[in-house]
Amino acid sequence: MPVFLITLLARSGIPARFTKALAWLLFALIVVGLCWAAVAVFRGWVADGKEEAVRVDRSDVTIEAANLVINATSAATANQMARDDAFQNAQEELQHEADTKSDASSVGPGVQSVLDRMREQQAAGRRGPNAAR
Repeated sequence: MPVFLITLLARSGIPARFTKALAWLLFALIVVGLCWAAVAVFRGWVADGKEEAVRVDRSDVTIEAANLVINATSAATANQMARDDAFQNAQEELQHEADTKSDASSVGPGVQSVLDRMREQQAAGRRGPNAAR
């Protein structure tokens, strides 16, 4: 390779005593430039690989997060539907109980005794302040 440079420099009019040293200097600069270019290409390739890996990882994380959101939303929807169904069933049972029971048996014995006492007090109030005592 330096031989080609020596002949090229000799044809260009450079004195013979400088052509050999100048050819080796040019050869060294060419080799250094090619090595620098190779390193730059390699670093670019590695950087592109790293960027690709980060992009793929981010897309995987995004997909995973989207799946978690979808699963949580569907679970929340299922839970809400179950609560709504339970509430609806409870309302239907209460309505059925209210429809099927008569007035006399609509309350338990404890509440019935309180209501009887209140009725007695109301009746006593109409007759006078000390009538029921």
